Amino acid sequence: MSLSNLADLFTVIGFPLGLVGVGLVLYQMRTDKLSASAGAVATIHENIRARIDMLSRSEPTLGDSENPEWTGAFRDLLNDLEVACATYLDSQFSGRTGKLAEFLIHDMLKLFQDDLATGASKGCNPRSRYIR
Repeated sequence: MSLSNLADLFTVIGFPLGLVGVGLVLYQMRTDKLSASAGAVATIHENIRARIDMLSRSEPTLGDSENPEWTGAFRDLLNDLEVACATYLDSQFSGRTGKLAEFLIHDMLKLFQDDLATGASKGCNPRSRYIR
């Protein structure tokens, strides 16, 4: 067996193995992206739940200075929603967890929109409850 034939044999065997290796790397990258997405969504969900729990335990007031605990919790909730929106717009969510994040963000923003509409229809200033 000559050196040329040996090189051909290694090429014939090595090329398919290289393709299999590239396929495994691509699969692993996809799996890693899904895992990162699931971790990010779980963290965002837990943070938003904690903020809502803090808001429910404190009494909302009409003035910024009347209840600093509620104001701080509401600001933290808005910050968490901002991070969730930025992460979503940067396409960091994928798979089913990406859809879950999209629904979470949509539902939270819809709650704020509905609350503002309800406050406005009752004849009060809807912005007075929220941080300026």
